[in-house]
Amino acid sequence: MEDLFIRATKYSPEIHFNISKSKLIIKGESYPENSFEFYTPLFTAIKNYFSDTSNNQLSLEIYLTYLNTSSSKCIMNIFDILELYHKKNNKDISLIWFYDEDNEEIVEIIEEFKEDVSYNFEIKKLEE
Repeated sequence: MEDLFIRATKYSPEIHFNISKSKLIIKGESYPENSFEFYTPLFTAIKNYFSDTSNNQLSLEIYLTYLNTSSSKCIMNIFDILELYHKKNNKDISLIWFYDEDNEEIVEIIEEFKEDVSYNFEIKKLEE
């Protein structure tokens, strides 16, 4: 399986899924014209990654400063996929969402996401 790299645009985040390091990073702002179309390669990559039974863990770092409603649904879809692998297949998932302390709105969104998962989910202030 190859790494997934999607370059950031004005409307969509950078996505870097490094398979050999079991690390996924999502960084930027997310309001693409079609969020589901944009995130579908990532949904597929996560499912393919865990279809290899030797992949037992995944570390996810998120640095999203803004996301629209449809992007929020896609992020929740990612979290649901991870939850399934965590609960049913005993995969070790750790997630850290970094936020800018000046952006209180995103903190509320992140806290709502955290309530819906059982794997390790940390919320950390972005250090300058």
